[in-house]
Amino acid sequence: MLRRRHYTGQYPLATAPGSLSALRSIIALILIALVLFYLGRKVMQFFNVGNAVRQNAAVLLTEGPGTVNVSIDGGELKRAENRLKLYPKDQVTTSGNARAALALFDGTIVRLDTTTTLQVVESEHGVKQSRIVLALNGGSAWISTPTVDDYSGSILREIHTTQMNLTLPSRTEVVVTPSAFTTFAADGQGISVLVAGNRTSVIIGEGQQFTIPAGAPLAGNLYRFRSPLDPLMVRSSFVEESRSMRYSIGVNVSGSGTLAPPETESQDVLTVSEPTQGITLETATVKVIGSVRKPAEKVRINGYIVETTNGRFEREISLPDEDEVTVLVEALNADGTVNEKIQRILKRDRKPPEAPIILTPAKAGETYATMHDPIEISGEAPDGTVGIVVNDYRLQLFTPGERTWSYLASTKLANMQPGSNTYSVVAINKGGYRSTPAVITILFNQGQEGLVKLAGTGAAAPSTIPTEDAATLPDNAPLSPGSLAVTGPAAGTQFTSTGSSFLLEGITSPATASIWVNDYRLKLYLPGKITWNYIADVQYGTLSRGRNLYRIVTRDKNNMILDTLTYTVRY
Repeated sequence: MLRRRHYTGQYPLATAPGSLSALRSIIALILIALVLFYLGRKVMQFFNVGNAVRQNAAVLLTEGPGTVNVSIDGGELKRAENRLKLYPKDQVTTSGNARAALALFDGTIVRLDTTTTLQVVESEHGVKQSRIVLALNGGSAWISTPTVDDYSGSILREIHTTQMNLTLPSRTEVVVTPSAFTTFAADGQGISVLVAGNRTSVIIGEGQQFTIPAGAPLAGNLYRFRSPLDPLMVRSSFVEESRSMRYSIGVNVSGSGTLAPPETESQDVLTVSEPTQGITLETATVKVIGSVRKPAEKVRINGYIVETTNGRFEREISLPDEDEVTVLVEALNADGTVNEKIQRILKRDRKPPEAPIILTPAKAGETYATMHDPIEISGEAPDGTVGIVVNDYRLQLFTPGERTWSYLASTKLANMQPGSNTYSVVAINKGGYRSTPAVITILFNQGQEGLVKLAGTGAAAPSTIPTEDAATLPDNAPLSPGSLAVTGPAAGTQFTSTGSSFLLEGITSPATASIWVNDYRLKLYLPGKITWNYIADVQYGTLSRGRNLYRIVTRDKNNMILDTLTYTVRY
């Protein structure tokens, strides 16, 4: 039997079944490890393992006479108490005449307008990453986020509405409604918005607003919904009240979510302590006081650069003559760009003061005859008077706030002359506004001392009621022709008047006992006096539009005519 022989040679060896099994096991273990790592990472992220996340409350501040309701953890609405703590899933609703504010752990302030509903979705304060998500379900809200210096941690801030999601950067100031928002300020490029039904986000920067018209298609370029800031939004009372409120709210960022006492020094780049929002000013100027800190280096008020000392500034500015005025304070960086700005809307009391009261020598509207030189005119000043003006002369001895005033009229001071003298007295208040004038007339060197009654007061009036009937007096030829003459307002026999009154003056003979003008006897003329005058005034009815004839007659002690003259005035 033949035996088979085995020959040796260089033949490839087959893989051992045990080695192949080991390789497969290693690969499987690697894949399992990768899957476990991935799943574990997701689980840790879900439970915030490694980020040390803590749920923080938002502190609710109620305001106004209306009702603010809250829903705790999805429960029924109940009336809210001031400083109530709200956590994720809690919701707040304001009534038609109530507003409210939320103070969040990072310093973000959210102020709700009337008839507004807002839900806290997330409020997580993490060591590495924090997150705030709010849902605006109706109405409008003003939102202010802190600067990077005030809160430097990594944080995501989002506002969700039914139509869009907003991502807010640091130093944001925005007003949001379900379908629109206005960006007053925002770091970086601005606010990122993602509209429902469109996968492309857009950026809306400072000074811009974004509005989704009702029924508008949301596909395509969303920048067509962007527009410049509406100036009326800047002057909105809701916005201004919210800005003022921002400086009165402090939040403890340690995570307790409780209100902290307001600090003496604000952590904002720019602060304005005076004037406060909405105050009413009686003066024509206002003092602006505040402070600025790095990175800003300059301050500009209503377009004018003001000096700062150790970061503080104070400047008194003039206000326009309007019922409502705006004071805009801006903090400027070294390159001149605006870092932060604060606006104050102020009101001015432009009501003029009451007219001053004249007490001596007569009351306002009256005429007083005197021979005294000088004569004092005095009276009382209305409340709030800082100055008294008599015939464009401001009384130097009057102290603001005094109740009485006085004015000296004298020929030596050149503020009184023989004849009729009119004094117009005006009060000035803190705002520089003038009252209606109080007027008194002084007849100097025109007869007996005392009050001169006008027509309609029960006594004789120099313009209408004669004391004697001229028709019964002699009508003889002049006994002393040429003794009568007119010296003013223009010498001669005619004059053209441009004012509503003037003083007709002249000379006569020493033998004159009475002077008559248009059959009216001059009451204040004294016999033997060689000068005379007569008031021609629209108010007295002795002057009218057109041609006025004044027939002047002088008579002696026997009522005989000494001389006559006719003076013509065109008015």
